[in-house]
Amino acid sequence: MLKLANNYINDNYGSRRGLINSSKEQFLLWLGEYRLFQAVDWRRVDRLVFICHGNICRSPLAEVYAHQLGVSALSFGLNCRNDAPADPRAVKYASKINLDLSGHRTQNIKLFKVQSSDLLIVMEPIHLLSMPDEISRLAQVTLAGLWLSRPSPYIHDPFNANDSFFTRCEDMVISSAKALANKLMQWKS
Repeated sequence: MLKLANNYINDNYGSRRGLINSSKEQFLLWLGEYRLFQAVDWRRVDRLVFICHGNICRSPLAEVYAHQLGVSALSFGLNCRNDAPADPRAVKYASKINLDLSGHRTQNIKLFKVQSSDLLIVMEPIHLLSMPDEISRLAQVTLAGLWLSRPSPYIHDPFNANDSFFTRCEDMVISSAKALANKLMQWKS
């Protein structure tokens, strides 16, 4: 029974920590804590900037998918070295949906030159606190998961997760990027 529970948690939340963080953030969403991050002034947005921890799984996938949809996009990591490739599982996932991540190279957020017309999109609420102040002060900020059909402020890092959760997480990233790109295109047309 314990093994079944662990498998369920690992497949659906990535880890016990993922389950706890996801549950906590869903409760905060229910309390209205993330309303501010859903109030994007789309008239001011020209570019989507996806940000995650390492810039190897979530944010690069969102970037290439937004590009495929015809939207200007970038991706960065909050804690990564520059010029590392995307995670092999992310490359494989991307190729299955006709995206190419093979040329991706990580970029640390410290190299980012923010523009006031950027929409900064983080994957986890903790990323809001990790972002350099000089960047987050200059542009609007939102959470990627708030744009899912079932909003979730927390998209757990799949790097150390099993393949089942990795796919689930990347599916969420794609859905979020699609919703954000569609919203931007709607305002720009």
